[in-house]
Amino acid sequence: MQKWADQFGKDSLLIRPYEREGQTIDVVADFMRVLGTKVETVTKKKKRGNHNPTPRRELMELLRAFNQLNVDVDRNKFFYSIMTRSKSYIRTADILNHDECAALIQEFAPGNQILIRDYYRDSAPLFPELTQFAPPLIWEPGSKEYFDMVVDVLDAVWNAAVSQPRNGAPYGKTKSSSEPPSTSA
Repeated sequence: MQKWADQFGKDSLLIRPYEREGQTIDVVADFMRVLGTKVETVTKKKKRGNHNPTPRRELMELLRAFNQLNVDVDRNKFFYSIMTRSKSYIRTADILNHDECAALIQEFAPGNQILIRDYYRDSAPLFPELTQFAPPLIWEPGSKEYFDMVVDVLDAVWNAAVSQPRNGAPYGKTKSSSEPPSTSA
């Protein structure tokens, strides 16, 4: 922040919270309010719902595995093709447990205090108090929810595969692969 303050002036910086009164805020609408206009006057169709969904922990592992593949697909489209299948696939705040959250807050507390003291000019808290929360329910392999999620991911992979031009390449061969497929077991 100091580098930005040196460049643009301390009074030119406006620090905004991502949460107010325990609720996350629409950052686009909040930005437009700061500018003195409504988001609807600038955009024809405001996105509704979760703009940047976080996948639940179990789904994230499958997405990470998919991202390791050297395949030519629109990864954003692929991600949303899964995330829009079930609201239960979207879940924030289950990546860290309460103790991990508390440790992270403690680690950044000195810098956050400087940010609040030197740059924050709002009366609402910049950082909400951490409250105790129950650990999230994790879908175990073998559960119906986990199985349904895996089926949805496989269906999305299949749909992504069949929608891509193959250029004569056999299935299972990636764009950059130049070796013939192995016939040994």
